[in-house]
Parts: sequence; structure tokens; C-alpha cells
Amino acid sequence: TDDDTVEVVVSAPNQAPVANAGNDQGVTDTDQNNYELVTLDGTGSSDSDGTITSYVWTDGVTQIATGSTAQVSLAVGTHTITLTVTDDDSATDDDTVQITVYAGGVTLTAEAGDNQEVEDLNDSGDQYVVLDGSGSEGSITSYVWTESGVGQIATGETARVLLAVGTHTITLTVTDSMAATDDDTVQVVVTEAQPIEDEFQVAASADDTLAYSGTSAYNSTSMYFPYTSTARLGFFRWALGVPQDATIDSAYLKVNSYETMTSSSVVRLQLVDADTCPALNSSTTFNLTYTVGYVDWTLPVGDWTAGSWYTSPAVTTIVQEFIDRANYVPGNYLGLRAACASGGYRKACQWDYGDHTYGAKLAVTYHGGIYPPTAEAGTDQVVQDEDYSGAETVTLDGSASSDDELIASYVWTESGVGQIATGETAQVSLSIGEHIITLTVTDDDGATDSDTLTVTVYADEYYVDATNGSDSNPGTSSLPWQTFARIQTGPLYPGTTIYCTGDFGDVNIDSADPCGTSQASITYARWSGHDMPHIGSLTFDTSPVRDVHLVFQEFDFDPGYIASCINPPPAITLTGVNHVTFDSCDIEGAKLAGNPPGDFAPYSIQMVEPGETMTSGVTVGGTYISVINCTFANSAYGIRVSADHWEILGCDFNGAGNEDGILATGNEDLVVAGCHFHGQTYAKSPFSWPGTPYGTWPADYSWGTCTQDNTGASAIFYFMRTMADSSKRLYLLADDDENVPRRSQYYTWRLDSDPTNVYFVPSAEGDCTHTDAMAVQGATDGMLIENNLIECEEYGGQSIKLDPNGIPGNPLNVTIRNNLMVTQLDEPANLFNPGGGDNILVVHNTIDAGPVHPARAIRFYTVAAPVDIVLRNNIFSGAIWDTGYTTPPDSDYNCWMTTPAAGISEGANSIVVTRTQVGFADWENGDYHLTSSSYAIDEGDPNYAPAVSQEHPEGIDYDSNDRDESPDMGAYEYIE
Repeated sequence: TDDDTVEVVVSAPNQAPVANAGNDQGVTDTDQNNYELVTLDGTGSSDSDGTITSYVWTDGVTQIATGSTAQVSLAVGTHTITLTVTDDDSATDDDTVQITVYAGGVTLTAEAGDNQEVEDLNDSGDQYVVLDGSGSEGSITSYVWTESGVGQIATGETARVLLAVGTHTITLTVTDSMAATDDDTVQVVVTEAQPIEDEFQVAASADDTLAYSGTSAYNSTSMYFPYTSTARLGFFRWALGVPQDATIDSAYLKVNSYETMTSSSVVRLQLVDADTCPALNSSTTFNLTYTVGYVDWTLPVGDWTAGSWYTSPAVTTIVQEFIDRANYVPGNYLGLRAACASGGYRKACQWDYGDHTYGAKLAVTYHGGIYPPTAEAGTDQVVQDEDYSGAETVTLDGSASSDDELIASYVWTESGVGQIATGETAQVSLSIGEHIITLTVTDDDGATDSDTLTVTVYADEYYVDATNGSDSNPGTSSLPWQTFARIQTGPLYPGTTIYCTGDFGDVNIDSADPCGTSQASITYARWSGHDMPHIGSLTFDTSPVRDVHLVFQEFDFDPGYIASCINPPPAITLTGVNHVTFDSCDIEGAKLAGNPPGDFAPYSIQMVEPGETMTSGVTVGGTYISVINCTFANSAYGIRVSADHWEILGCDFNGAGNEDGILATGNEDLVVAGCHFHGQTYAKSPFSWPGTPYGTWPADYSWGTCTQDNTGASAIFYFMRTMADSSKRLYLLADDDENVPRRSQYYTWRLDSDPTNVYFVPSAEGDCTHTDAMAVQGATDGMLIENNLIECEEYGGQSIKLDPNGIPGNPLNVTIRNNLMVTQLDEPANLFNPGGGDNILVVHNTIDAGPVHPARAIRFYTVAAPVDIVLRNNIFSGAIWDTGYTTPPDSDYNCWMTTPAAGISEGANSIVVTRTQVGFADWENGDYHLTSSSYAIDEGDPNYAPAVSQEHPEGIDYDSNDRDESPDMGAYEYIE
């Protein structure tokens, strides 16, 4: 045998460690860099049967530190940090700690509001007071209101508390998110009810009277007070503003003597037995019942002087009796009966005496009572339908309503609808339109008050379909309106766009209709993807003159075919309105019905002043009108304008019978740019235009024979009413790709690219072909014609004509600058015709009549020789000097392609070169830029050159003294 021994040790199982991440912390970002250094402390962790070998700290899933303690930088905000500990047997445990980093620089300040003194209005011994801590600052988590000797009385930023008569010291304690606190104290004094003195006076004819059986003399100037018997009685009534349940401290009647009297007299005063006394203008007033109580007033003997006021003994019991009636509410009429008790008669003034200040008065002193609440529905609101659903959610706020005690209910109702909400505040969904909403508040005594506000819900876009819409719809794209009348009721606000389609017939916009502002117009536009909206005749009736700020986009204005009438309507009549824009519209005049159709109406657009006699400073209607990218047809005149500040940009005037495309008379600041005029003819009608008023259409009218005279038809016919106003000018300026005039000031443009301004294409219609591109006629003072391409085509007349029209020396002060007047015809008309004028400047133009008849570039003709004309820095193909034209122009520094006529007396600095030597880039195809070989380069007169400009290096500032020292001749400056 043999023995051996083994020792077996049985160990206890491993105990997991216990993690302790420490207490939650709140720290402040002291340096306000949005981070703060925080110490993490896990030293409270333990392992009962071993040692902890690692400490790992994580914020979310991100490890931020290791070790039993660690310092980490944490961003402003709340962080939940986990500590994971591991022991020497690899067992683990977790614990979390919440650390909040508060933003620095935030100070905690309690503000309990101003000291208050309030009155116990209803004499109940206490009064509600609103405590307001809204002025406190900091990251506040709680507001606690305490009263000295009482303890906590309320919580919250604001609180409504009931305080007894006396002085109260109340403390507000605020606590912030870091558990810091601050206090502030307010003193509230509740005083006893104070007597209130009030005086009520008879206020209307029906508030006092002398009555007898079947008769009320309510509109007389005097009454018996009293009569010698009860056969005639006096009555008074006053609407009392005394609160319910008030205590009447005193009350007195005051009357004014109508006539001086000395007899003894006693009048008996009694209360009319009615909750509210009716008007005293009835034949039954004499029979009004009265209560048993009374006060006898012995009128002073020997002292009843006309015009003097007299006061009765106290009628306190009478007034108290009225106030104590079960159905009394403030505003009820107290009626007082005045009868003879004894003695003779006296007379007192009624309300209708004199200036209505002599009616009887009731002086009342009272205290206490039930004061009704005051309803405050808030200010009127205008809200937008943000999601275009046809309705919008609106917040109603009655929190400003008040009462001496408690408001028990808030009820919101809408006119024509009924109750829509309850509560101090409420959210309601309101459809597009105007809503009259009433808030009715009721207090704990059952007293009520109401207040009304208007809420207008509008959209910044509406849709209208004249064929398929309905005016009962909300005006959305899925449920459009139908009529223009519905549009006008809106609501429309500045910035709104109304998308339209269909035929709206004739439309009139009057002074009650919505307007835009200078910052935001109201726009009527074509509904995309739908037919162009049509208006027969658009008129304005906005007396007095209004700035309407309206825009019409892509509309068809056409009165259509109508029967014979006086004053056939224009498509658009502008009267009494300023600031209207027509953009991309088709505009036609009315047409005479018949077979074949007859003549056209006088105007497509007519501007009519509301009155020709205007005092200084009165804005004439029809100013600041923009006509952009529109087409005109079928009218004697496309546009007739006599007001100021018009711009006509990028428009197409298709004559088809037009006489003048634009008939302008006496305008200041008329801008025409980027337009195309064609199809003009001068058709002399069998009746005169404008005529009286402007002609009658005969039922059998057809075209008459066109006859030639010295007027002709013009694309632009400009005639000024007066020579006195030199500020009135016609500006024809270059445009950019969007047909907007490129002008910083009126004298600042030099042609530096292809001119794309007014493009004239005359044509022959009827028997007369005398058509001018631009006729400047009569007493015209001050005009700039600049940057135009005027091309003379077949059947065309002059490009520019200056015609004194029988007034020698006119037109005055005309500048013709940087224009191209050219032709591709072998037989063109004379292009530029200065038939008269004073102070005419023709500078930097290129006028080329072609190689066959080059002299037709300029014709100095014999209507009336120019008194003063200067020609500088131009390129001319030639000139015609008519016999009898005796005054030569001041002409020098010009480039001629043929020798100028002797009568011109051309200066020594001009040059005569061949067409080739002029060096046009491609004149045969309309390119008149200069090439580097041109003889015209640097040969111009610097005194008439444009200035060199840093903003526009090609040189465009004619007012600057910094001139181009070597300008080129012609419309183009050569730039390498």
C-alpha cells in the first residue's frame, strides 16, 4: 500500500466591481467660448475582492477620457456620460452622470414689476391684482410669489391674486437651471372704494319734454317746471353709467331757468317706473307711470333768473331706487317726472334751447358696485393664406380683457356664422375674405362686455376663370373665381398677383378698388397654360387722382366690332390714375361692324386728363405709365398721350390703317425705346380727328380717298401745347435686351453697340405713302433724339422731320445725337429734314442715303430756314440745299461721302472721302461700325465729343468736362 495527499482550495466566486461616476454637475461657460473644463470623478467606484484595472469615460458612443479622474472640455448643453470600470478578473460595471454646461454671460435677475396702488372698486373688501415678473432675466425655471406673513400666494411669470384692502409686501423668487436664485419685492396697496362723481346731461331732443294729454313738445326750447297743475308735466331722462349694485352717496337735479320768475312754486320729482325710460317724443309720454316715492323741490322765491342754474334737494333715494331695479344695467335711461305740487308755474330750458348746453343735468356721487368686464379682442389682423388652400389658421387673443374680479368665460362669434371658439385664446380656420369677429366676455357676476376685430385672410395669388370659375370659390388654382367684380372685392393687397383667363367683358376700376404701392404693385397676369384673358374696354374712374400701381401682363384689350356710335371706345382709357404698367399685351381699338367692316376707333390707348386746368402741385391723372412689349393694331392712333412720365418700350405698332403710332402732345419725360412701327398710312377721314367730341361713325362709313397734305402719317407725332416749358422733352433712348432704357441720366449715352431702339418700317396702305418715322412739329421746346436705328424702306417718308408748322423759329432746343439713319433703297426719301428750328444740335450721327442718291441724307428745305443749327462729328452721304434756303448751318468736323452743297458753307475741318475710305465694316448689310482704316477716326471736334468715363470707357457722359480729345466722326467710336 501507499498513500499520497492533495490539497484542494475552493475559492469564492469573483465579485464584479461597482462603478460610481459621481454626482450630476452643472457648470457655467465662464469664458463664453461655448466650452467648459469639467472634472470627472470615478474614485467612488470599488471592487470588493480585487482591484479595478481600468476606468473608461464615454459621451454617447465616443470615448472622451480614461482614469479614475479626468478633466474634459464639454460644449454648452447637457451631456450624459458613462463610466465603465473593469476589475482584475475582467468583470465590468457601468454608471452614468449628467453634466450640464450653461452658457456664460447670462445673469439671473428677478423683476417683480412696479409698485401698484389699486382700488377696491366694488367695495367688497378685496381686489384682484396682476403680478408681473416678465421683466426677470436669466435661464429661469420657476417663479414663486410669497407675501410677508402669509407665505406662497402664487407661481408663474404672471399671476392674478386676490388681495384684501391694505398694504401688501410681495416677493418674487426666481430660480434658474443651475438652481441659482434671485429675489425682488413689490408693494401693492389696495385702497377702499372711493366715491365717484359723475354728471349726466340731457343729450337729445327726445330726452326732455313738456307733455300733456296726447302731445309731447319734445323739440321745444322751454318747458313748464312746473305747470300750475298736473295737466302738464315735465319729463327728463339720462343714460346712467353707474355700475350695478353701486351705493349712491348723493344725487341732485340741476336745471337752467328759461324765464325770470318771482312766484312761489313747488315741483314734485318722481321716478318713471321703467327699467329704461323710453324716448320722450311719444304722444303717450304724458301717461308714463311712476313710483310712489318723491322729492318736493321748493323753488326759490324771488330768485329764478333766466340763464341761471339751480340745484334741487337731494334725489339720492330716487337714483338708488333706479339702480336697485333687478333689470338695471349701465346705460339704462333713468326717467324723472316733474309735476306741480303747489304754487304757480316756472319755466326751464330744454335741450333744443341755444347751443344744446342748457338741458337738465343729474349729478351723481356713488361708490362700489359691480363693474362689468372689459373685452379686448386684439388688434385687427391681416394674414396670408400660406399654403394656397383657401383658408388659414388664425390665433384669436383676448388675454388683454380685464375685470375687477374674474372673467368666467370667453366666447368668440363671427357675424353671419355664430360661435366659432371659446377660451381666452383660440385658433380658428378662416377662409379667404374679411371676417368680423366678436369676443364676448362674462365675469363671475354675470356682467358682460364685447369687442370686435376684423380678420382679413388673403392670398398673394388668386386664380380667375371667366368661363369655368365661380365667385363662391376661394380663388385657388383648383377652385378659381369667375368675374372681375369678385377680384375687386378681394381682399387684394400690394404684392398680390391675380392669374386670369377668359373673357371679362368691359372693366372699370374706380376709387374704391384695391391699389398697390410704389414698393409692391397689384398684378393681373395671364394664367400660365391658359388662353390670354380678354377685356373689351378698360376704363378708370378714380376721382380724385390716385396712384394705383397696377400691372397688366399678357392681356388682350379689344372692344371688338360695334355699331355706329358717338365716341367709339378706346381699348384703354387712362383718366385720373398714375402708375399703371401694360406688359406684353395685345391692344386694339374698336372696329365698326358691317360688311365689309368699317373704320377703326381713334385710339387704342387714350390718356384723358380729368381737367385741363390744374393748379400747381396737382398731379394730373395718366402719369407714370409704362407700356412694355405690347402690340397695337386697328386704331387711328396707337397711343394718344398728353401727360408726363411715360415709357413705351419694345412695342410693335402695326398700322393697318394707323395714322400716327404715337400722338404725343405736351409731354415731359416721354421715353420711347425698342419699338417697331410699320404699316403706317395717312388716311384722311371724311370727318376730322379729333372732331367734337372726336367724331361720329356713320353707319354706312367706309374708307375715303387718302389725300396728300403737308402733315403725313408718323410713327411718332410730337406736338407741344406751349413753348414756355423748356423742361418738356421727348427722349428716345437705347435699350438693353429686356427693352429697358439704359440711362443713368438723360444726356449720358454714346452709341457703343448696334442700335436697337426705335425701328421704323413704313409701308404703303391706301392711296397715301407720306409716312415719317418721327415728326417734330410746331412749338416744341427741348427734345433729345438719341440712339435710334431709323431705316427708310419702300414707300417711306422722312426719318426725322423738324417742321415749324407755321410758327417761325420752331422747334426749339432739339438735340439729335448718335443715331443711324440709313436705307437699302436706291430711291429713298430724304432721311433728315431740318425744315426749321432754333438751337438744333446734330452730332455724332451716321446718315447714309446710299450710293445712288447720296444727297438725300439731309435736305435743307424751304418751309422755314433754321435760325440756328450746328452739325458736328457726323458722317453724311450727302445733302440737298433747296433754293431759297438762305441761312447756312454751323457745320464743321463732319465726314462727307460726296461734296456738300455750297450753301452749307462747310467748315475747313470737315473731310470729303469715298465710301471705301470711310471704312464701314459692312454697310451693305447694315453694319456701320468703323474699321481701323477709316478716315473718320480721331477727326471729330473734341468740344462736341462725349466725355471719357471710368464707368463706361467708350465715353458716354456729355455733361462732363473730361472730353475725348480725339473723337471719331459718326455714330460709332472705333475701339481696338
